[in-house]
Amino acid sequence: MQESTSRPFVFMATGQAYFRIWIVNLLLSIVTLGLYSPWAKVRRLRYFYGNTLFDGSPFEFHGRPIALLKGRLIGLVLLIAYSQAAKISFALWIGVIVVLIALFPWLLWKSFRFRMANSSYRGIRFGFDGTVREAYVTFVPLMLMVVGPAFTLTYAQQVDGVSPKTLPVSYGIAVALVLFLAPWFYFRLRAYQHRHARLGSTPFDFDGRVRSAYWIAFKTFLLGIGFLVIATAAGGLVGGGLYFATHSLPFQTVSPTTVTYVVGAIGVAVAYLLLLSFTSQPAAMIQNYVWSHNTLAGVRFDSQVSRSRLWWIQFGNLFLTLVTLGFFWPFAVVRSMRYRIGQLAWSGDSGAMMAGIGDAKVGAVGEESADLFGLDIAL
Repeated sequence: MQESTSRPFVFMATGQAYFRIWIVNLLLSIVTLGLYSPWAKVRRLRYFYGNTLFDGSPFEFHGRPIALLKGRLIGLVLLIAYSQAAKISFALWIGVIVVLIALFPWLLWKSFRFRMANSSYRGIRFGFDGTVREAYVTFVPLMLMVVGPAFTLTYAQQVDGVSPKTLPVSYGIAVALVLFLAPWFYFRLRAYQHRHARLGSTPFDFDGRVRSAYWIAFKTFLLGIGFLVIATAAGGLVGGGLYFATHSLPFQTVSPTTVTYVVGAIGVAVAYLLLLSFTSQPAAMIQNYVWSHNTLAGVRFDSQVSRSRLWWIQFGNLFLTLVTLGFFWPFAVVRSMRYRIGQLAWSGDSGAMMAGIGDAKVGAVGEESADLFGLDIAL
């Protein structure tokens, strides 16, 4: 009989332990000019997976660095081709863009397969059953809708007689189109990822709606506008007070140089606070929505991340990372992950489910197969 008690996920990693992994990974990646980065990623993922527990049992990551190295090399080649093609000729640049559009769904499909096939829980491998055809059907139309205006605008710049005054407006329209399509693209990405995932032979499912992605984006926009208004008003009051102290009082209490530094510091602080608002708020809303509309074995997950709590955690992380010149970063990562993973729960009977799919284990042969045809491109 399935239990109805909701059991939370637990993240047991510590900042001290991850700091040791992080500093070694960083130093070796620098010394090897980045070649060690796939091995660094495997060490990081194995530590995080092994310290993420559900119902007392940890997850495991089985990926091998060589598969990640293949993905990194492919990504590097594509990046170099994109950045250099435009310097050679417009036609070559167009050709590279076409190749990128053609490859992106395939690389995405490969990445999902690799990550899921190399993850396990209680000896049961995860899997991904999405097809490459579904990847192309899902993502190519969206990519063409985004890239099409960019092609048109870039071509217009190459043609004589096109007024330069019209280009900023055209680029503004193109950017607006990209922003408008972004929630739709993100929704289709998550739907494709979650609807085709499985644990052993037990499938996940996702019943979210694209309109909810737009609602989250709209609320994020309103929050950003509201915060910007408040921050601008506060900055104006401080700046006005400093100006009055500098120019209107019978004696000069504050030098103009001090005013410049103070206003600059306020500007930097406002920028960081805006950055936090545009990352923590949607991050909380997206996690809650995506996982609350996700099921495994027909049983729904639950996520209760507080937007205000996550904001304060990230605010403290950002402040301490700046004060310590970046050395608090590993502790910041662990703090954020501990809170976000701890707010995720599932009420299914994991013991009964494991017993039902016990014959779906993947041994060494399965692991070797995943490495042979798998890529991870860190999407």
